[in-house]
Amino acid sequence: MLFYNRLVGDEQDPSKLKLRTSLYEVKEVKGDIYTLKLCESPDVERRAHVGQLIRYRGGDAQDLDAEESDADASAAPTTREVYDKMREGRFVMFVIKGESPSNLRIAEVLKKEEELVKLWYYVDRTVRNYDNAEQTPGLRRVVPEWYEKSTGQVNLRPTSRDLSKGNLVKRTDSFARGEIEIVIASFALHSDGKMPDVQVEKAEKWLRVRSKSDERALRALPGKAVSSRRTHTDMRWGFHDPSRSRSRPAHPEVERSLWESAIRLRSVSGD
Repeated sequence: MLFYNRLVGDEQDPSKLKLRTSLYEVKEVKGDIYTLKLCESPDVERRAHVGQLIRYRGGDAQDLDAEESDADASAAPTTREVYDKMREGRFVMFVIKGESPSNLRIAEVLKKEEELVKLWYYVDRTVRNYDNAEQTPGLRRVVPEWYEKSTGQVNLRPTSRDLSKGNLVKRTDSFARGEIEIVIASFALHSDGKMPDVQVEKAEKWLRVRSKSDERALRALPGKAVSSRRTHTDMRWGFHDPSRSRSRPAHPEVERSLWESAIRLRSVSGD
């Protein structure tokens, strides 16, 4: 089964359903409530209403995330061991299961429970690369991601006045253990938002290993990064962000220029 996870929201971030790409096996059924077991980590169980489930019609469970397996699975730590290394207030680099291994996310761990972790995304501080999840780790200078509730517009450098107005929301997400592939479980950032060199080396080593089973991982290595000239697609979820759409078609270069100009109003000049 595939599972739609209900993320419980608040006044700033409404509740919503999000499809998780991990595969679950039905362990028990009581009326409309199903007890599920995560196939890749059998000790992980969760309960869900039948309305949150859809049937998986692919191959065997072992085939679902075949591309996500490590080059040497026998020597790799278990999902539980890596998950347990995450610490609240520290940073984690990860890939969402089902996405390209080159899409490396950086986030602060806001809250960690036994089976669920809440993360606050950090993005590159430049307009050119703030939504480029494939940017080379060593080149990133990250800042916490805020966006306006009404428009979804990203604010890369909010002032204290901006924050006091209450219109800005942290870009957060919650994941169950096993729904993300952790690259680096716990690290600190330099004051300028740069990853320490030792962590950059770990990330690049992980990318090289993963490229043996999925060559897309090479995109995030130095000298391999893809061009940042792209349409405005939300790199986290893989769909077009309607808040960045226009009411009528515009030339791509004109649309990009207008969007970047809007963000620059909230960025420090020179970035």
